[in-house]
Amino acid sequence: GRRTAAGIRCLHRRSRSPGSSMKRPSPVVDGLSWPVTGQGEDGEPLRSTQETGKNILAAALAAVDEEAAQKVRSERGWRFKYKKHFVKSVEVSAATPSAALKVAKAGLDYMYDHFEFLRDGKRYVLREALNELTGSFATGHIQGSKPKPAHFELEVPYMGKVLKGDELHKQLDKWVRGGVIELSCGASIGQVARSSPWLDLSDRHFVLLGAGAAMGPLQVLLALGANVIAVDLNREEIWKRLIELAEQSCGSLTFPLRAGTKQEELAPNELFTAAGCNLFTQTPEI
Repeated sequence: GRRTAAGIRCLHRRSRSPGSSMKRPSPVVDGLSWPVTGQGEDGEPLRSTQETGKNILAAALAAVDEEAAQKVRSERGWRFKYKKHFVKSVEVSAATPSAALKVAKAGLDYMYDHFEFLRDGKRYVLREALNELTGSFATGHIQGSKPKPAHFELEVPYMGKVLKGDELHKQLDKWVRGGVIELSCGASIGQVARSSPWLDLSDRHFVLLGAGAAMGPLQVLLALGANVIAVDLNREEIWKRLIELAEQSCGSLTFPLRAGTKQEELAPNELFTAAGCNLFTQTPEI
């Protein structure tokens, strides 16, 4: 999550105007790349994230409302007026379940057919890469050693304390009265806190992309017994933390290992270095 997001901002920042003194980001040499949306005066391809965003939304809306799609395409002040078009997409999608699925599928199809993927000097449309490039990973699995409790209790870290039970409900009331959270938010958290069976996630599976993100739900899910399929960069320090969290929980962690690797043959430090993958350069394998 952390370094990856910074890398995307660097690699895929909207191209500057030809006269800008700012140096363009280096082109992607391997992995997922934004679509080409134009050509600069020097003949180099331009990859505007803003233009691509417009095109995706227009393609999505066109599946059910061509008039709304055309308004997106013709919007000249996109940077400041995009919000109304996204509101429209929600309204259109909420009309019927069928409409929601059509909008989602059309938007995804546009991305699969326009984003690019580079591998060994060859450029693919993303959909082609996913179909043509083969390979996979071995699978790692950690079952937590902590016994599953007789019942789960919702815990909320706050100001160096862990709120639960009556203390949590009192704090929720303070937050609502102080305007920190909406009434419906406080009511929903309180309802979950009072419904212990809802908190048993031992029969649920969650896929986390960027599982080690600081603000991600991994620790909460593992604490509630969930089965987590985790994807994050293949860096030893990341997987040491994730695997140790799983070992000390009542949940489980399933994750990619380097192809050909057998988990049972690895020492702990070897497991940490063999785990993980890159969403942007190993997309077809994932």
